[in-house]
Amino acid sequence: EDLRELSRELVRDILNLAGDVEAGPAESEHVASKAEELIEVVGVISALSDEDIDHRVITNLEEVVHRFSGTRAHQAQHTQGPGRLPFDIPSAVLEHQVLCGVPAVQIAAMFGVSKRTIRRCMQQHSLRKTDLYSAVNDEELDHIVSEIHRSHPNTGYKLMRGHLNARGVRVPSEYNNMGII
Repeated sequence: EDLRELSRELVRDILNLAGDVEAGPAESEHVASKAEELIEVVGVISALSDEDIDHRVITNLEEVVHRFSGTRAHQAQHTQGPGRLPFDIPSAVLEHQVLCGVPAVQIAAMFGVSKRTIRRCMQQHSLRKTDLYSAVNDEELDHIVSEIHRSHPNTGYKLMRGHLNARGVRVPSEYNNMGII
């Protein structure tokens, strides 16, 4: 319900911003700032709903930011060299997605960017996939897996991963291939 209300507010804010721009000369910095806020809200909604948002929404809002950005610093940031404009993914949204275990490919699809862009942003914000894994050694993991197998003898690797996650034990997917889980 809160997510629906947040989505309605986003649509309302986008329409209000469009109305302000169409009504006449709008203050450029205000428009750019509001568009940046809306990009962040789109990212939050996408993260909370676990749904892909049409990348054109973010692309269009970025275009608004680019066109209405009046400060020299902001313009210099966008003219540092050849290639596309830098894509700013809010660090809080990226961190949330990474900590929820969403693969970089899915995060990239959500924002309409390449996996490499997501990896680069993760590196810039010091986010590593390995930070998600539990600090358990092989003996402890074997003990936990054996305990789960005693209670649930027909558990396959996918259900085993679910049981481990429910206990707060996060292990790399390579453990599936090694036959540990």
